[in-house]
Amino acid sequence: MTVNFSSDYLYTTVKNFFRTVVILLFTTAAAFGISRVLVDKYHVAVIYIVGVVIVSIVTNGYFFGFLASLISIIAVDFIFTYPHFEFSGYALTFFCMISASVVTSALINKIKRETHIANNRERQTHLLYEISKKLLLANSMEDVVALSAKCLHEVFDSDIAFYMKDPYESEPYTIIGEESSQNIFAEEIETAHIAFVRGKKTGNGTDTCSASRIFFIPILFQSQKLGMIGMHCDFLKLAKEENKILLNMIVAQIALAVSRQKLSDEQNKIMLDAEREKMRSNLLRAISHDLRTPLTGILGASSVLLENGSFIDKEEHDKLVYDIKESSQWLINMVENLLSVTRIKEDKLSVNASPEAIEEIIAEAVTRIKCQYKTQRINVKVPDELVILPVDAILIKQVIINLVENAIKHGMSTEVDIVVEKSDKEVAIYVRDNGKGISNEDLPYLFDGYISKHKDNVDSTRGMGIGLSICKSIIKAHSGNIIGYNDKSGGAVFKITLPFAGDVDNE
Repeated sequence: MTVNFSSDYLYTTVKNFFRTVVILLFTTAAAFGISRVLVDKYHVAVIYIVGVVIVSIVTNGYFFGFLASLISIIAVDFIFTYPHFEFSGYALTFFCMISASVVTSALINKIKRETHIANNRERQTHLLYEISKKLLLANSMEDVVALSAKCLHEVFDSDIAFYMKDPYESEPYTIIGEESSQNIFAEEIETAHIAFVRGKKTGNGTDTCSASRIFFIPILFQSQKLGMIGMHCDFLKLAKEENKILLNMIVAQIALAVSRQKLSDEQNKIMLDAEREKMRSNLLRAISHDLRTPLTGILGASSVLLENGSFIDKEEHDKLVYDIKESSQWLINMVENLLSVTRIKEDKLSVNASPEAIEEIIAEAVTRIKCQYKTQRINVKVPDELVILPVDAILIKQVIINLVENAIKHGMSTEVDIVVEKSDKEVAIYVRDNGKGISNEDLPYLFDGYISKHKDNVDSTRGMGIGLSICKSIIKAHSGNIIGYNDKSGGAVFKITLPFAGDVDNE
């Protein structure tokens, strides 16, 4: 919205003139009343000086105070000094009275100006504090830009466009204001480009592209160009000295916030890259260890069968074949885990979620495990009512299989319990075993992608870290959580929580 300052100025002038006339009329009436009682013209002059003081207080600038002083002296000399309705020609009296009136008017206006300046400074300080506080709470570049544009729009009643890149390369980051201003900003793209490239104030009210309807001001921090702000408003408002200072201070705050947010984003990216690289390194280390051991076993058993097959009795022959089968099954499970790893994009897992019955997922997982561990006892307890969750059934099944296999192989469990509990907002799945539990050394690193092997671990040739790492990635992608701990009665417990309506990362 633009403001017609010429109309405002005319309105203010007429209003001040009307106030001056009214006050002088009341002052003259009061002077007539005083003159009936006190003939001394100096008492009348005091009344008029009071009127001049009132005029100076209720009007703006020096003009109306001086005008009131001049009219007051003429009235005292022409109306209340003998001979009446003639100029007496008392030059000294005239000079003293007008001097007193003008000085009084000047002092009052000076006090008003100082008060106005102090109020403006207080307002600016408070405004800058509020803006700075809001910008400090912003936790993304989108928030910083949106808050900055909104503040400038409210303070200067201006339509705002925020540019982070060259206007020829990208649309404005945000535009706040009337819908028609979007077309105006689009039409001024050439001026915006010049302002962005040069990194200085351009457009309306400046020496460069002064015919433009937009005023462009760069966002600079330590000589670094961070962006640019376009303002569509009447430049007469921005031309005021106090508004210039306020605009520069607000832009400086915005520059500081943008610079801080850029630095924060860069640091977060570095941390994410480091975490991603750490995860990949751990996965590669775990993969190399977990693949080498079963392959070595398969190679050794097959070599014995080929080289000494005729000298081996049936029991030993069958044991070697069983070992090859078990190692092959381990490799198949490992490959399935690796296929899950290939679905990891950046720092999250891509999920194809759809409503699934959790009982069916657990049933399929148990059936799969029973094919390999026929004698293993697995107890399942689920709620009486059907539990439907928005999940990727294949991935959740893989999590259950990994946890149960870990309990069988690493926990040396003779019995595994799978318990499902339902609450108002989420479903909890417990995988509990009766084995030896998890060592205190491994507990803090369960989901890091690699777990140390201990001498007392019978199956120490095979690690379980990669499986748990993938389990955590899968559950996290479902907006859930997974933790592992030792049960007080013995054995290990893994608890999975899945929300009924979480923000699942869909592919």
